[in-house]
Amino acid sequence: MSRREDASFLGEIRKCAKRLDQRLDEKPYSSELCLSFSPYQLGQSLLKYLGIASRVHYFPTLTAVLVGYVLICFIVRVLHIIASFFGFAPMYRVLGMCYLVVKVFLLVLIEIGFFPIVCGWWLDICSLPLFASTLPRRLASFSGSPTSSLFLHWLIGMVYVFYSASFVLVLREVLRPGVLWFLRNLNDPEFNPIQEMIELPVMRHLRRLVASTSLFFTTILLVVYLPLLFISRYVPSVLPFNLSLAAETPLSELSLELLILQVVLPALLEQTHARTLLKSVVRVWCTFFGRLLNLEHYLLPEEEPRNEAARNPPPVVEPAQAQGLAAQHQALLLVREPQGFQAYPKPSYFPLRIIALLIALSCTSMLSSIVLCVVPVSVGRLLIYRLSGHHNVHELYTVAAGLYTCWLLLKLALLLYEYAPHGYTYLLSALRTTLSTVAKMCAVAVAVLFVIPLLTGVCFQVAVMSPLRVSPHQTPLLFPWQHWAMGILHCKIFCAAVMMGPDWWMKQIFEQLYADGVRRIRVGYLYGQLVAPVLCSLAIYLSAPYVMCALVCAVAEVSEAEKVLFIRYCYPSLLLFLVCLHFLYWQCSKLSALAQKIRNDKYLVGTQLVNYERKDATNCS
Repeated sequence: MSRREDASFLGEIRKCAKRLDQRLDEKPYSSELCLSFSPYQLGQSLLKYLGIASRVHYFPTLTAVLVGYVLICFIVRVLHIIASFFGFAPMYRVLGMCYLVVKVFLLVLIEIGFFPIVCGWWLDICSLPLFASTLPRRLASFSGSPTSSLFLHWLIGMVYVFYSASFVLVLREVLRPGVLWFLRNLNDPEFNPIQEMIELPVMRHLRRLVASTSLFFTTILLVVYLPLLFISRYVPSVLPFNLSLAAETPLSELSLELLILQVVLPALLEQTHARTLLKSVVRVWCTFFGRLLNLEHYLLPEEEPRNEAARNPPPVVEPAQAQGLAAQHQALLLVREPQGFQAYPKPSYFPLRIIALLIALSCTSMLSSIVLCVVPVSVGRLLIYRLSGHHNVHELYTVAAGLYTCWLLLKLALLLYEYAPHGYTYLLSALRTTLSTVAKMCAVAVAVLFVIPLLTGVCFQVAVMSPLRVSPHQTPLLFPWQHWAMGILHCKIFCAAVMMGPDWWMKQIFEQLYADGVRRIRVGYLYGQLVAPVLCSLAIYLSAPYVMCALVCAVAEVSEAEKVLFIRYCYPSLLLFLVCLHFLYWQCSKLSALAQKIRNDKYLVGTQLVNYERKDATNCS
């Protein structure tokens, strides 16, 4: 088919899709019959004919629907070939459209649904030594809750695929264009996955799927399974990881949301420093092994032409008027990833050198995984044991503590390496400045990271949680660790709301502190303008209701049970009163501003009032 025929064919597909959407919107029951019931009946009939319908114990409806769609795709393809053989042009085009729709649907389902589930299951199976679990336990867990297990493995697989694709993008920014020829370039402006699904045959997609599955499975074996086998054999004290959610120790009372929101999500979202560090590590690795194997020109791009282009920039060429904005968008897309192929000198015994490079890559991946599994966990366990005396702590906390400790040590080593060439005096001055900054941060952290979050968590407990969760005949218990963790979350949410809200004194203080930075932080200003007012407000909110209720109960001579109830419900009552009072004040200020705006719009011309007099002035005259 020519390009004109392809364009007309795709145009007819779009028109048919629009008509089908209109029909389905007008008749929803017909859409259910067309898209769900008919494939289900076909799939169920085929499964019964093959004698395996009774053996499908999990997701029988979904299985029947998918089998029905595969059968429909096969039938439509056979009819399409028959129509092509006998020369039925209208039927040939209609069947071709139907076949493309079902084909794209099944391929998208495989790419987004089936492939991540398989990756998630393989990752779970390879990580069984990490949790001291077995395959029968995993199968029993799947039998108990198949939907939750399937969704969890799909989510794990999607996260793994996403970070693998992100790592490939980092590699493309460092390596020479053409090294990763076997992987699809997601930054390519001409890359269109739906167009590829339409144009390429099914067998080629299946070959790609098999190749991708083999690559991902091999990577999981190298990064997860083999390092865990090595650790379980030579460092058995590290495994298994404790990831149970039971609160048996004070540290286990800390909410996991604290770690997820304060450690995991910032690490996932703020990837600038991690991306730069990863690119530097990849470049150093490629330089070292490239020089060792004489493959440096094969792995890394040439730097000299880029430097010469920077010294002698080419003249700016104005784009053609006919191209317009599309050409600019195309240029912007091409800026991120240089296209093309860079030539390189091929050394002798090139295939053997590539095999040695792959072996070095595998060994480096295994060694990195072993180090990341052993060092942070061991350091975190030792640190938490020295601080709390507990062994049975959730491994997320030990990993977080170990990673931050290793990061601080690495940062200190990099600073020493940077400042050492400047001499002893400069190093001593930098150390004195750093110690002064650390002392200031510790003085600030005592109030900002411990006292204020603890009081905030206690206020939330007595004002919201205790009246809702504790019965009148029960006594509410206070858990300082848990309240501190919840207070951290509430303080973070409050700070975000302050920064997104209108201008007021607290937002101005936050902006001033942000402008000062860590090195120029003013402890006296922070305590006087922010810490003291917040601490006074929280302390008054915790103490004033109790004192007032105690005085009222002493004067009224009520019983102890009534006194407890009175004290318990005075905190939410005071909170509701303050919220209503603030809401009324906010409404009055908004109404006053609205009245002022209406008066200005109606009577204000320029900067003077025209034809407007107050009533009292009119009466006096």
